[in-house]
Amino acid sequence: MSVLLKIENHFGLSPSQKINWTLVEGEIVGLVGKNGCGKTTLLKQISGVLEACPKKQKNLESITTWREQERLDQFSLKERVRKIRYVPHEFWTAFPLTTLEVLNLGESTQSLSAPILKEILKDDPLLKLIDQPFPTLSTGQRQLVLAWKALLSQAELVFFDETFSMMDFEQKRRMQFCLEKRKAAGKTFVIVSHDWGWLHQVCDHLVFLDSEGLCPLKNKQLPQTYGYLKSVHS
Repeated sequence: MSVLLKIENHFGLSPSQKINWTLVEGEIVGLVGKNGCGKTTLLKQISGVLEACPKKQKNLESITTWREQERLDQFSLKERVRKIRYVPHEFWTAFPLTTLEVLNLGESTQSLSAPILKEILKDDPLLKLIDQPFPTLSTGQRQLVLAWKALLSQAELVFFDETFSMMDFEQKRRMQFCLEKRKAAGKTFVIVSHDWGWLHQVCDHLVFLDSEGLCPLKNKQLPQTYGYLKSVHS
């Protein structure tokens, strides 16, 4: 599998939180850690939603490369969004947009129509929502729309930041199938969640973020007390 994104010497919420991370094509990665440890900030900075603060320590330069060829900071925001999609846990608008209009909002590709969606989604519950006003949907239904908006995009790397937290069991089951299908086609996903059981089912491996940085979890084992342990980084 080829390297999709490689992060070297990225400093997160503090100079002591140094992050080195490599993501490859066609994998699903779970990103876990305590509330406030910087998971959302990290993903927003990579995707361009937040501007990364240039930090150096001991003459180390922060470099993020795309497909081992191009530096991510050389991309325009439009180019970055086309390649990397950040999906929040919630999006609400007071404007009376329909679900179909939200799915097409801001997308540069050809607009999705109801017939096209029916062909793609088959019997997915989203089909019943496409004509409904988006603000009237439940939180779980809005999350379903946001997840599908990212899955239908051309993005090669998608960050789901607790996007599935309010979905019911059946929605999560269907979403797992969709993720696995697109993973097989080469797409890469990072999922932030506190639902440990679901992450075990969906993800190929897990990484843990704390005050010292990012590290893989062997055998998907949760660090004791879900907090910082020296042994995690050893």
